[in-house]
Amino acid sequence: MRHLLKWNLQSAPATEEITSGIFEVSVKHSHSQIKVDRALAKIVLNALIFYYPDAKKERGKLLQLIHFILTGDGIINIIPTHHKIEYDLIEKSHNLIFYPSEDSLVIRLSLYNGAFAVIFLLPKLDTIVSKGPGRLLVYHQEKKNLFDDHTRL
Repeated sequence: MRHLLKWNLQSAPATEEITSGIFEVSVKHSHSQIKVDRALAKIVLNALIFYYPDAKKERGKLLQLIHFILTGDGIINIIPTHHKIEYDLIEKSHNLIFYPSEDSLVIRLSLYNGAFAVIFLLPKLDTIVSKGPGRLLVYHQEKKNLFDDHTRL
């Protein structure tokens, strides 16, 4: 993606020397979806291990996710969602919801009040099934995290 900016140098501050009337600045940036997916997967894995430390006992079930984070290779289930939920309405927040189902662990990551949300489908982790659903609420401006491991969704 390329953006082209034009400035009129005649309105520039007097401290700068101006030799021509208009100049162009070209700005390029690239976007790698694999890098984005790896970063999101790392956020999910770090939160999972931090708030459910017993999940480390089932490392074998997380190897595919770990391999994807480290190398970018492999297939993991990431589903973008545009559906907002109640927790997305909390101002200036990010949310992670951990919901164990019968055959998998569903983790919903929502950033910036639900402006961006994805769902990860991971293998079922028995250590989390026994604890039930959980919700991590991150107030990004205040740098405050609140974790509720008894949330019923």
